[in-house]
Amino acid sequence: MDIQPWWYAVEPYPGESLSHYLGRFRRENGLSVNALGRETELGGVVIGRWERFYFNPPPTPEQIQRLAAHLGLTAVQVRAMLPAAPLKLEPIRLCAACYAEAPYHRLVWQYKATTVCLVHGVRLLSECPRCKK
Repeated sequence: MDIQPWWYAVEPYPGESLSHYLGRFRRENGLSVNALGRETELGGVVIGRWERFYFNPPPTPEQIQRLAAHLGLTAVQVRAMLPAAPLKLEPIRLCAACYAEAPYHRLVWQYKATTVCLVHGVRLLSECPRCKK
């Protein structure tokens, strides 16, 4: 008997980065990077790169479709979580005010051209102001 895996549905948040979404999806479904890579047939290396904002080379339409099918999303939803402008890969940046309202990573925070929150007008944080971690 061939038993197909099933997943808990995880809806993307508005403006959420694919990197953050993949981590949430994996945690909700108890999957490692390698397990999700195996299930999607994209490989753990590819999934791991995408979780760290490494989209060079960019995902192909076939990869997007394969990922979307396994995540229960449309290809349009997955493409919306991909960067549309050059990214600042490290460090991960966030708006403390936005994160306090809804704790998830917005893709716009990683754009190279973005240095302040477009909603609150505050400087994006890349480390804790207290402990510097």
